[in-house]
Amino acid sequence: MQFLVLAESYKFDGLCIAGIDYDTKEYVRIGHMHNNECKSIHLDEILLNENEYVGLLDVVDITVEKMNPNGCHTEDYNLISFNRIIKSIDIKELEEIYSSMEHKNFIFLNNYYKLKPSEGNTYDKSLILCKVSGFEIDYVLSANGKSKPVASFIYNNRYYSNMTITDMIACGYPFKTGKKTVKGANAFIMVSLPNDDWPKEHGYFKYVSGIILIDKEYSDYESDLQSLFK
Repeated sequence: MQFLVLAESYKFDGLCIAGIDYDTKEYVRIGHMHNNECKSIHLDEILLNENEYVGLLDVVDITVEKMNPNGCHTEDYNLISFNRIIKSIDIKELEEIYSSMEHKNFIFLNNYYKLKPSEGNTYDKSLILCKVSGFEIDYVLSANGKSKPVASFIYNNRYYSNMTITDMIACGYPFKTGKKTVKGANAFIMVSLPNDDWPKEHGYFKYVSGIILIDKEYSDYESDLQSLFK
C-alpha cells in the first residue's frame, strides 16, 4: 500500500499512525493488532534508511493486512513493515486531495468534544480529515493533574472546543519540546475516535491526532521529525 501519513498520535509510550491510502483515498489506521485491537507502533519503527524518519505528509510504501471491523474502527490495518518513503507531498497537493474527498457537516455527528456511549457504540467510522480555521492550542489540567493540550477551531461554520489533542508534537512526545503556542491558524487536522472498553461506558472523545498548519507564520511549529532528531 502507498500510505499518506496524516496523523502521528501519542499512544501508550508509542504511536498510533493514521492517514489515507494514497491511491484510493480511503482512511487507514496502522498498528500492531492484538485480539483485533490496534496497539501502538514503537518510535524506532518509523526510522528508515539511517536517520530518515516517517513524518506527516510522507507517502510511504508499507506492507499491511486488513483487519476485521471492530466497533467504530473499520479502518484498521495490521502493520507488517515500513518499506520506504516514496516522497513527501506539499500543502497544495493536500488541498487537491481534500477537495476530492467527501466531507461531513459535523465531525462525528455533532460539534461536542465527545460522543455519548450510545452514539459511539453504533458508529461505524473513526477517522476524519478536516480543514479548519481559527485553530488554537491551549493547555488545561487533566483528571490526573497533568497538563494536556486541547484544541478549539471552526469547521463548516461551527465552533468546536475542548478537543483533546494527541498529536505527538503538541504532546511533546518524545522530544519534550515544551508547549506549542498556536492562535487563530488555518490547518488540516485528523480527528479520531477510540475503541477500547473505557469509552463504551464513559463516552468517545474526539481526539485531534494529527495537526498540519497551513499558515507560514507557524512554520516554527515543529512537525519535521528529521530536524527534531538531530
